[in-house]
Amino acid sequence: MKEIGKIIEFDEEGKAIVEFEATARQCPGCASGHMCTRSGEKKRMVLEVIPGVAKGSMVYVETGRRSLLRLPTLAYVMVGAFLAGALLGEALFNLFKARQPGVLSIMAGLIVTAVCIVALSIDEHRRAKAGFDPYIVGVVWKNSTGR
Repeated sequence: MKEIGKIIEFDEEGKAIVEFEATARQCPGCASGHMCTRSGEKKRMVLEVIPGVAKGSMVYVETGRRSLLRLPTLAYVMVGAFLAGALLGEALFNLFKARQPGVLSIMAGLIVTAVCIVALSIDEHRRAKAGFDPYIVGVVWKNSTGR
């Protein structure tokens, strides 16, 4: 998840203190966890700097790891896994002259889909347990003339 913040100052270690507008619904489930502190209606993070940032710069900050299990991606992966399993099963069961290759190929497609769901779930759980440190992605460039 990307957020836009403003660099308000630098600390003694040379890290940027970035301030964000925070709403009540963003903070409780925030992926950055202990990396920020709230002051009033603002939240602040201390982040490593990148070239091109200065005090007052607006920056993009990556605050959380992207999930692999979003609905559109998951739908395409599951349909693709089912079709791949069914086509592979059809070819394999026709090669061995099975009695009902159509039914067996559908079962093979469902098995491949189930294996894919389990693998994605395990990977998502592993990624969720791994720590994530927010970082500055880039500088927001805005036209100063207002056009």
